[in-house]
Amino acid sequence: MIHGYELGGYLLTSEAIGGDFYELRESGPDRVDILLGDASGKGLPGAQLMILAREALETESTRGGSLGDVVERVNHSLWERSRPGQFVTIFRAALSGLDDRISYLNAGHPRAFLCRPSQVLYLAASGPPLGLLAEATYAVEVLTVEPGDMLVLYTDGVTDAESARQTMFGEAGILDVVRRHAHEPVADLARVICEAARDFELDSPDAGDDKAVVVARRTLQ
Repeated sequence: MIHGYELGGYLLTSEAIGGDFYELRESGPDRVDILLGDASGKGLPGAQLMILAREALETESTRGGSLGDVVERVNHSLWERSRPGQFVTIFRAALSGLDDRISYLNAGHPRAFLCRPSQVLYLAASGPPLGLLAEATYAVEVLTVEPGDMLVLYTDGVTDAESARQTMFGEAGILDVVRRHAHEPVADLARVICEAARDFELDSPDAGDDKAVVVARRTLQ
């Protein structure tokens, strides 16, 4: 999909349909757009809001503008069209293999990880969830991706997975899986993270939430 990178994702829904979604799309020579989102609510309400959000993202992306401009227009569209209290969190990024840079914004989504051999960088929210406020701004950040770096995105159904002992899977659970499976293909790693969170909550009375993970890794070559 993009020279020098591996990309993959995985989705687990708690019901037949759900509100989590992800997309990996080529948008130019050696360029990929990455999107991970989570619509509030489970089942049919969450799925309907997810469809609304994806339609708005598709429409506004074709109108052009910067990453921040597009998301600001999507936010206003969802504020107009969704019911009060509904919202969508997204992490959206543009990854370029030409200069090994990633431009990203985080709209109320759980902070992502950029895992490096010696440290973990946390990519926190730069604006509120989409649809809550009529007007909102979103700062776009830029990072250089180094050989061996791995970007890990996830929805809160992963970190919020709760065991029967009322402990949370949390960020620590994700990072533990990443450490133990770091050399596996990224699509397998995304699946293993989702399944580890699901297994963590198997004995819990709570049915759990949808879970989605996207992983992008710059190869060492």
